[in-house]
Amino acid sequence: MTILSIPSILYSRLAVYPSTARYCVMDLSSLANWAGMDTGRQHAVTAIFFLIYKSVLTYWLPLALVIFPILRMVKMVNTMADNQLTISLTIAVTISFLVFNLPLATIVLVRQLITTLSIPVSSTTSWIIHVLHSLFLLISFFFHIFRPLVCLVLDQDNLPNLCRRRYRRVEKIGQETDQV
Repeated sequence: MTILSIPSILYSRLAVYPSTARYCVMDLSSLANWAGMDTGRQHAVTAIFFLIYKSVLTYWLPLALVIFPILRMVKMVNTMADNQLTISLTIAVTISFLVFNLPLATIVLVRQLITTLSIPVSSTTSWIIHVLHSLFLLISFFFHIFRPLVCLVLDQDNLPNLCRRRYRRVEKIGQETDQV
């Protein structure tokens, strides 16, 4: 993890815009200068870094790592190995992560590929990409709501206990009485 954060630490700086707004930006164009790249292509190094850092490492690599174990686990659903629903829960949470983050990873991939390959886009297309990026980022946050809900749905034996108005006081070991 430390190795992944080194470029962020070394190449981050505070940019002050004409409107006096300040933003933290990461600019790897000095690496492009050092490598001897053309002046017009210096932004490609930063775009490749963001492509790897924001899309490949956060979505595509985990997808590649979990796809085969998940496919093997699907065969074990509704067997004796899954009597506590641990396999079903693992599959549901993993697939929900992949589903909720797929649009975001795809739009980041497309956006950085457009920048890396210097594909000309209109201002309308650029605006649409930015709006979709914001929308897909919002959708990806729903994964954090879905995780506890999937646990509740899969464990329906404890669902009635959530809406219970009475509590049980334990009198002796093994004996319980209902109290109002």
